[in-house]
Amino acid sequence: MKDLARLEHVVVLQLENRSFDHVFGGMSREDPTLDVDLEFTNSDHAGRMHPMLAMSDELAGVFPDGPGHSSTSIDRQIAGGSMSGFIRDFQDSYPRWEEPEVVMHYLTERHQPISYFFAREYTVLQRFFPSIATGTLPNRFYGLCGQSGGERDNSMVRQLFLDLPHIFDLVPHDQWAVYSGAFPTIALVGGIGELVTCRKNFRRITTFLEQARTGALPRLSWIEPVYSWSSNPVLKKFRVPEGPQNDDHPPSHTAHAQLLLWDVYKALLEDPERWSKTLLIVNYDEHGGFADHVPAPRIPDADVGLDGIRWMAPRVPAWLISPFAPRAGRNNTQFDHCSVLRFLADVFGVQRLGRAASANTRSIADALLDEPRAEPCPQPPNPPAQPRGGIELPLGDLGPVIANYLETLEREDPEGARVLRDNLSALTFARSPRAC
Repeated sequence: MKDLARLEHVVVLQLENRSFDHVFGGMSREDPTLDVDLEFTNSDHAGRMHPMLAMSDELAGVFPDGPGHSSTSIDRQIAGGSMSGFIRDFQDSYPRWEEPEVVMHYLTERHQPISYFFAREYTVLQRFFPSIATGTLPNRFYGLCGQSGGERDNSMVRQLFLDLPHIFDLVPHDQWAVYSGAFPTIALVGGIGELVTCRKNFRRITTFLEQARTGALPRLSWIEPVYSWSSNPVLKKFRVPEGPQNDDHPPSHTAHAQLLLWDVYKALLEDPERWSKTLLIVNYDEHGGFADHVPAPRIPDADVGLDGIRWMAPRVPAWLISPFAPRAGRNNTQFDHCSVLRFLADVFGVQRLGRAASANTRSIADALLDEPRAEPCPQPPNPPAQPRGGIELPLGDLGPVIANYLETLEREDPEGARVLRDNLSALTFARSPRAC
């Protein structure tokens, strides 16, 4: 896309912890243009080989354990680029599982109808990789800052806040908003001062839906879902909302994430004229330990950051959803989170941060059309039925990190903790939309 000024609204929604083959395995049986290898196999510790198979309905809904996705686990999974260690790492991480080959199993359209609809009607980025071979927080930092400040895993023990420049430092305040269902990642980078100074820029997801329907969105909308760890007792003290968790991170129910995608897309379609100038970017922060056959790329020496990680993580699903996205597009350019950051910097004419400035990083603008498609906005199918009741979610690997962060804040800076509680309360329980 040559003229980025034609996009009046950009919406970014990042989900959690699913790999490309895991999400699209079922669709590839009907659509060979999707780069999924159902002949891909991995061996367990006993030497038995296991293929890609459809996941049971029970596990597709609620996968009770999050497969390993630390830097150590991913090193074992990618196995020097052979992508042969997924089952063995799952055995090491969860020895109680009798069928560790489930990390090779894939979802079907019954489980993810909205994801499959996006793939049919818009563009799939078939070579979208998490920026570094590790988990949630460092990859989300790369998406915001082009680097992780040296953080290699979900750990904030070295300092309370990461003092990193991020995209929201550069975009004018009246042109962006973060819509969050739980504790927003940006609070770990910009800190309390960010929440206080830009309080009106932090809103809840229901506010996004209302503002999308009424045409009140800023040019950049950044959506963070309700994370699977948000029922943590410590976070409850900070008034972060309880479920339903809709980030798609196991054990969150996949139906909740599908409803979130449906809600966001339907709200954006309310005004066809506005939709004709809008781009919705949906991706996953990392693969969550589920198998993928495409070798994770090695990071060029010039681009290795302070974290020292030299590999990207296994592929994740990513869609460009817009009249400017080719129908059933299958783009095979190598992208990562920094490709979205580079694109946003170019849209707003601001500095490209960190690895987004590298000559090795391609902008996702390369996958968009110069002219919008002429056909009407396609309507999505209904989302899957929402499960009744709930399950007791474990804290997971990220829950203790955030809990420690908040407990340390309360101990070292009680006034700062109070301000954060007040701002999160305003963010998560605001009853009406806020103006920019």
